[in-house]
Amino acid sequence: MHLKSTLSLTILAFVIVFTSCSGSKNFSAKGTNEEIIYKAVKFLNKHPEDAYALGELKFNYQQAVKNRQERISTWRNNNDVSRWDNIVGELNALQGMYDAFNSNANLLRATNAQSYFNAIAVAKDSAASEYYLAAQDYFQREGRENMKQAYYAFKKADQYVNNYKDSRQKMQEAFDKSILVVVINPVHDDNFFNNNWNNRGYGYNKEYLQQTLIRDLGGSNSNSNPARFYTDWDARRKSISPDWIIDLSWQNIYVPRPTESSYTRNRSKKIEIGKDTSGRPVYQTVYATVRISRLSYTANGDLEYQVTDAKQNKSVQWNRIPAYVSWQDEYATYSGDSRALESPDWTLINNNNRGQQYYTNDDVLNELTKKVYYDIRNRLQQLTEW
Repeated sequence: MHLKSTLSLTILAFVIVFTSCSGSKNFSAKGTNEEIIYKAVKFLNKHPEDAYALGELKFNYQQAVKNRQERISTWRNNNDVSRWDNIVGELNALQGMYDAFNSNANLLRATNAQSYFNAIAVAKDSAASEYYLAAQDYFQREGRENMKQAYYAFKKADQYVNNYKDSRQKMQEAFDKSILVVVINPVHDDNFFNNNWNNRGYGYNKEYLQQTLIRDLGGSNSNSNPARFYTDWDARRKSISPDWIIDLSWQNIYVPRPTESSYTRNRSKKIEIGKDTSGRPVYQTVYATVRISRLSYTANGDLEYQVTDAKQNKSVQWNRIPAYVSWQDEYATYSGDSRALESPDWTLINNNNRGQQYYTNDDVLNELTKKVYYDIRNRLQQLTEW
């Protein structure tokens, strides 16, 4: 009897130990250290008595802090000013974990978590100081790229410490010193208007592409892009000396004679022609043949652009943007019973153009311009912006 009682107590003790070691029935410790931390905090706020979740919280918090601090030590040994972005990022992550515990005194005591608020403030001040010094170094050099680097370094200093020293003023100075003065010339057309093919010569405005690009790129008043754009006429009128000159020209324009083809479409339809002696409708099948004539052609060309550094008389960028446009015109005649025809047939039969050629050189250039416009605009924007 005594042996049986002792055995029962032993089994009960084993069950208790096994249960405590097997973990919470509801808390799952899966994920990275920090994922487990935030899951545990959320769980313990509802189940503060759960020893397994608390143990996982303490262990994973120690590991997470150790990992973050080791990375901070590594970054502090780096000489690149950008190390401060990583250091501050690590400190913010540590502070985020502390903030998660901050509303629960029991969790703060259990993890012995510390605030990194002061450490973050010190790191931000050091970051602002080093970025400011780096910006000044760039600012004292020549060239647009140096002004760009100075601008962003002053901006970083300002982000870490609000208007650190005179960082905002220096940002504006760097921006202003980097502004490009760009003249865009009217587009040339590769002598296209000298051809005799159905040319009106007044529907295409050679200045349209030039003026539209200047407007959409911000013109002479852009505040976001460090470039000012002028027409050649404005530059001469205002005695402006450009940094860059952009020449545009249409090359390899090809407009073939229309290709003519034809095909037929057979129609049939049952129509009521009367009623029989019993009053039931009587149907007859009627037939028609639609002959469709089609005129079609595809025109193509290349917009060539050349960006030249006017100060150093050297090429900045050259390229061609291909474009093509297609037209198609159909008209029709028919034979047979018109009652068999469908609505689309009548549309072609009543086409007043009747295959007359009405696309001109002007139309071609206007359509080709539409095809390449967004491409050339985006290329010039990317070339002149930061």
